[in-house]
Amino acid sequence: MKETIAKLPQPKLVIGLAVTTFLLQFLLCLLNRLLLFYIAQITKHADHVAMIAGLVFSCSGFASMLTASHIGKLGDRLAQKKYY
Repeated sequence: MKETIAKLPQPKLVIGLAVTTFLLQFLLCLLNRLLLFYIAQITKHADHVAMIAGLVFSCSGFASMLTASHIGKLGDRLAQKKYY
């Protein structure tokens, strides 16, 4: 593992990206659990709480799906410049 990281041109950047991605995914999963309890408190009918929470939480995935290609194109355009 250390040899692979040592071969990278900017290992600190890759490690920072991995840590940031882990934290983002962890917090999104935590938010999903908390959202379930929040929706259960604010709705009068608790029959479909899990479905409502799933629909609300899926909005982030849907937004990612819509914007991923645009952000990828922007990253490809900006990645050709050297900032160091």
